[in-house]
Amino acid sequence: MARYAIQLSYIGTRYAGWQSQKNAVSVQNKIDHALSTILKQSIETTGSSRTDTGVHAVQQFCHFDYNYPLPDNIIRQLNGILPNDIAIQGIYKVPDTFHSRFDALYRSYEYHVVQEKNPFLYQKSYLMTRKINLELMNEGADILLQSTDFKSFCKTKSETKGYKCKLRYAYWKEIKPKHIVFYISSNRFLYGMVRTIVGTLLELGENKINLEQLQEIINVGDRKQARYSAPAEGLFLTEVAYSHNWQELPHWK
Repeated sequence: MARYAIQLSYIGTRYAGWQSQKNAVSVQNKIDHALSTILKQSIETTGSSRTDTGVHAVQQFCHFDYNYPLPDNIIRQLNGILPNDIAIQGIYKVPDTFHSRFDALYRSYEYHVVQEKNPFLYQKSYLMTRKINLELMNEGADILLQSTDFKSFCKTKSETKGYKCKLRYAYWKEIKPKHIVFYISSNRFLYGMVRTIVGTLLELGENKINLEQLQEIINVGDRKQARYSAPAEGLFLTEVAYSHNWQELPHWK
């Protein structure tokens, strides 16, 4: 049995997230179907991150097992079957012990907010025209960087074994006039964590809460005390990092 890793990207607007579901169409459903069609046997992938409904991915990984060598043109075949909003960038032969989810060192996300209507960013950003204080939101992000317990930002029905996360960075930046981006990276993320953090920091930026209240939200460890969850369409998974140098592994392009 050989194990292979796939690097892919997708626009999540039409999908019920990454993970396979019986009564909805997911990105994983599409990938598994395409692989099974080409390889002529049932293939089930395992993803590196379970993005929610409507969330996008610039870089996502998954792995699968297969008994035989892959066709030389498998990427072209897969991209020919997959819809235009899902694309395969690379496939790599990895060690049999590799796990796309558990071997990830860290993951990084971006959340895009636009403050004026922009048709080119429709369904790829959160339109919020109210005035916000970017400097204050970055002060709030600095408070988050000093924290390790993010229970207040995790959906209440999440089946997680713990709430500890080690953030690598968290900050806001205006990349163009009326277009701001929140950048965040961590060794792990809880269910709904990034969108809840974004919603809370936006309320801070609107002066609906202050820095002391933000600290109390973190300290109390209760999702009901955090603010709203920002809409999914503004969120992008941008990087999943591993110890592997992918270009040195046997690969298909």
